Amino acid sequence: MKTKLFQFMQNTIAYALPVFLQQFIVYPIMAKKLGSEENGLFLSLLALNYFVTNITATVLVNTRLLQNEKYQEKKEIGDYNVLLVIFAILNSIFIGIGTYLYSAKHVTKIQIILSIVLVLLFLYHDYITVQYRIELRFDKILINNLILCIGYLVGLMVFFYRGLYWQTVFLIPYFMTFLYDMKNTNYIFDPICITSIFRDTTKQYFILMGSTLLTTAVTYGDRLILYPLMDGNSVSIFTAAQLIGKMMQMLSTPINTFVLAYLVRKNEMHLKIKVKYIFMGGFALVLLYIGSIAISYPMIHFLYPLWADESLKYVYMTALNGIVLMLGVIANVFVLRFCKRKYQLIISLIYLITYIFFSFLLEKYIGLWGFCMGNLLSAITQLVFLLILIYKYRIVKIIRN
Repeated sequence: MKTKLFQFMQNTIAYALPVFLQQFIVYPIMAKKLGSEENGLFLSLLALNYFVTNITATVLVNTRLLQNEKYQEKKEIGDYNVLLVIFAILNSIFIGIGTYLYSAKHVTKIQIILSIVLVLLFLYHDYITVQYRIELRFDKILINNLILCIGYLVGLMVFFYRGLYWQTVFLIPYFMTFLYDMKNTNYIFDPICITSIFRDTTKQYFILMGSTLLTTAVTYGDRLILYPLMDGNSVSIFTAAQLIGKMMQMLSTPINTFVLAYLVRKNEMHLKIKVKYIFMGGFALVLLYIGSIAISYPMIHFLYPLWADESLKYVYMTALNGIVLMLGVIANVFVLRFCKRKYQLIISLIYLITYIFFSFLLEKYIGLWGFCMGNLLSAITQLVFLLILIYKYRIVKIIRN
């Protein structure tokens, strides 16, 4: 138990460090350097990079975690590097075209090349850490992300004082972790070949990819949609308002991956939760919400003083949305492991449809405030459906004593 708790702390800290650095140091400094409009473009292009990385590398990680036992039983090695090569080609094309279009065609060849190199480093970094998870080497994940943090600071200084392209801030840290991962992992050296399990693995990947594509479209879609729909200034205001809510959502990722790494070793799960603990959890969430609002005011004023007053108009909605999404991510890891895989696609489809319907409908009538409200309504709908599935499959049972 102590070992698992220690590993959980390592995993959580490993994710929290770069998230903290990005949200409180990297993004605010870049915002001051770029200005509201250019900052909005930068955030949109970065969201485009994260979007393609999530639907390729992140899904491949979960696929390998879920399929690992089959490969060990049949003593097969392969498949994953074939998929990785395909993703590298597709991601490069997608990012090259996306950077050109989002920059309103006012972009240099070097900027497109840097964006392609960046997405390839993202792809490698996010995929190769699957080896650390399978081997439960959370200490190496922590070291990896410490190196990432150091690289961010170096990249930020180069960008701020030399005025180079924004991609520099991310290229330097991800290249540093690339060197570390090359020394500490060997999955990248697996043969580029197809095994007897390839068809099943590909099927599992596309099932997970289908659901992740939808949720990722929602996660990063706000910036990708708001920029062409409104302008860079609106993206900057909305992103600052999301600061606390987005952090809660992002920090739920280590909980997700940590729990999944252990749940794949279990064939069934029946948790018993006392009613009093549900009330205690609800009370804790209320405190979390109040605390989030209280922290947001001085924090946003300090980090984004140029548009803080505008951003704070929406923070009540975005903080609540972050909490609901965080609960959804945690609930979904149990649904992913113990319910039929088809539900991943259904969950994401429900989320995307309600997101588009509520967000765009309300944005049309009440602007950015309506967009925030639509985000919240879609998140609540998703969480309710997840809880229904958990109850249906008896993963959790509520008891009085």
